[in-house]
Amino acid sequence: MPIEAEKMDMGEEEEDENNEKTKQVLTDPLNLLGRYHVEKITGVRELGKSTQLVTISNDETIAIWEATTGQQLSLKDCFSQQTALDTSADGKAVFVGSAMGMFRAYDVTNRKDPRLVRQLKLFNEGEKEPVTSIASSSDG
Repeated sequence: MPIEAEKMDMGEEEEDENNEKTKQVLTDPLNLLGRYHVEKITGVRELGKSTQLVTISNDETIAIWEATTGQQLSLKDCFSQQTALDTSADGKAVFVGSAMGMFRAYDVTNRKDPRLVRQLKLFNEGEKEPVTSIASSSDG
């Protein structure tokens, strides 16, 4: 489906003899990109020695990406802002800390469907402190 669009220049607009803006027809097909992060990305880590990445964002989500294509493989809603991120050396687990003081561990061997395997509350009732750093050991 061709799309008609006006050409945009940072300088002055180009005009033809009739004082009309130059139009360009885009013939490339549009790609459905899916839902990406809609707020600031606060963490990025490689998943082992693969070409895949995991990201956390202020939009309360975790996403897994194929870096060579930019394709989002999965998106998980976490229901609170994520503040810390790390991965296992083999890329099979993702560890996330939240602003609400929660620690979560995900099994990401199935990149399209990460599975929550552990959730810990790291605070006393009424004293919620954010998890600001996570570090996993290199030997698993």
